[in-house]
Amino acid sequence: EPLQGHTDSVYSVSFSPDGTRIVSGSRDMTVRLWDVATGEPVGEPLRGHTRSVFSVSFSPDGTRIVTGSWDTTVRLWDAATGQPVGEPLRGHTDSVESVSFLPDGTRI
Repeated sequence: EPLQGHTDSVYSVSFSPDGTRIVSGSRDMTVRLWDVATGEPVGEPLRGHTRSVFSVSFSPDGTRIVTGSWDTTVRLWDAATGQPVGEPLRGHTDSVESVSFLPDGTRI
């Protein structure tokens, strides 16, 4: 069954390293976490971006999520709590369409 919850197009999805969760980013400006086994949302949507979320990725250890958006920011989130980690990373002059962690998780 499709995962129901976003209110607009979904641009990016990623599995957690242990395969138990999915993170998704949407045109509705939210990031959502999903339980793979049940297909149900985990917690509330992660809010903070002010434009579409184009890219999402889990850290290699599964504790963090990085997101990139049309609002030109990169954001880091705590995967367990859904809370932002630090301030948005600014500096891009246009949309951030792809994000990823180094394999050792030390850099975005």
